[in-house]
This record gives sequence, C-alpha cells and structure tokens, in this order.
Amino acid sequence: MKIRKVFKQAGRLVRETRMFARAMQSASHPICAQIVPIRRCNLDCAYCNEYDKVSSPVPIETMLRRIDRLADLGTTIITLSGGEPTLHPDLDAIIQRIRQRGAIATLITNGLLLTRDRIQRLNRAGLDYLQISIDNVLPDEISKKSLKVLDLKLQWLAEYAEFSVTINSVLGAGIRNPEDAFLVGQRARELSFTSTVGILHDHTGQLKPLAPDHQRVYERFRRLKDIAILVYSFRQLPGKYQPRPPQRLALSRRRTLPLHLRRGPCALLFATAGPARHSAGGLWG
Repeated sequence: MKIRKVFKQAGRLVRETRMFARAMQSASHPICAQIVPIRRCNLDCAYCNEYDKVSSPVPIETMLRRIDRLADLGTTIITLSGGEPTLHPDLDAIIQRIRQRGAIATLITNGLLLTRDRIQRLNRAGLDYLQISIDNVLPDEISKKSLKVLDLKLQWLAEYAEFSVTINSVLGAGIRNPEDAFLVGQRARELSFTSTVGILHDHTGQLKPLAPDHQRVYERFRRLKDIAILVYSFRQLPGKYQPRPPQRLALSRRRTLPLHLRRGPCALLFATAGPARHSAGGLWG
C-alpha cells in the first residue's frame, strides 16, 4: 500500500508540475473549477446555507457533459462539492471522467459517509485530493463535523487512502471553543495530512471580523510553518456571480507558493466560499 501510494504521489507531482508550467505560459484557460453534483446534504450545520434536504442528484449524463466542457476549456483542476457529493450514486464515474479528461480530481466532503470500502473505491476511481472540514472536537448544536465523530474516518484515510488528504478547520463559525480549530490542525498533522484553516464568511461573501479569542487561535496558526490560511470570497451581483480577488491572510506569496508546490494545488481550493444559495446546476443553469 505504501509503495503504491508513493508511486501515485509521484505521478500527481508530474501532472501538477505540467499544470503549473502551463499556467505560467498562458492565462487563456481556467485553472480551477468547482462543480456541485448534488445539493442535498446529510447534515444541517447552523452556519451553512449551501445545501438542502430535497434535491435529486444531477443526472450522470449532465455531470459528464459539464466535465467534458470544462476539459475542453483547458481546466486543470476540477473540484466536486455540494451539498454532500458522496451522496451522488455515480460519484466514482464522475471522478473517473475527470481523470480521463486529464484534470486533477478533488473532492470536498464532510467525511461522515466514508468507510474502508468507500475509500478503496475512491482510490480505484482515481481521486487525487480529498478535503474534510472539521469544526470542533465534540459535536454540538452548531456542527456535527467534530473530531470525535470523524477521527475513526481519519484513521481509515491515513491507512487506506492513496490520494492526498487535507483537513480544514474553521475560525469564526460560532464554535463554542475556538481552541478546537487548533486541536483539529494538530490531529491532521499527527496523521500526516495537510492542514489548512478557513476564515468564515457571511452570506454576502464578506469575511467576518474575528473575536478576540478567535484572533488568539489565528495567531497560533500563523506561527506554524506548514499551515495554509487562504480564503476566497464571492459577492453576488444581479444575474451573475463575480469572484473577488483571493484574500491571503498572514501568508505572503513568497511563503505560500512553495507550500502549494510541495503540498499540491488543493491548498488553493480549500477554505473557499461559494455563491450563496446556488442551485445544483450552478453557473451552468
């Protein structure tokens, strides 16, 4: 398993190097795109508005058509989010099509539906990167995405996953104990995962000012050398969505770029804020 994982990591590095070189040569194609295969979610975190309980999965034919269109545009990283994308019955086929079209396949999940078998299926599908956001150490009325609930899933990922795993913790989400974010980051590092921290945004995409106790935890994160603190926010305009420039907090370009090259491009995608109340069809209608 370890040898196979090393070979897959080497292959990803080659593909990422080609992607980076192509991005430096031309700005005429998209680098990253995020698509939503299903809006339904098995959780209802109090701070989240990017899900519902009733939507059907986007038909597989539609998903494959969208992936092909993104690939035709030259997109090199395609991220699946939601809702909860592991609820889509054809998730493996979607990931396979992303890889067949030469793009890097990433998945943002709450992790609750991961099993040993599900992880092995993601391996076979060719997933490159997976991200889980963990909000607290113990579940509460704000969020069930806790370290206690997910730690066994993390151990399975550490043992079986042939793809890279990033654990994201969040500051500013109304979590009762802000120190939990730092403990989540420490646990991720213990398991040799990449660790990131996100700063919560409001429904308009604006960053919320950190309370003093959150600010102290944020300063602790700043002192760590291999933690990415990145937030992308969006603002909603009539009839369309306009992305704001990425806001890099605490990390300069000089420090951040080597981190991304070493850890892979997914650090550029994690801790992102999507348009409020977008549909499963997203920007595609």
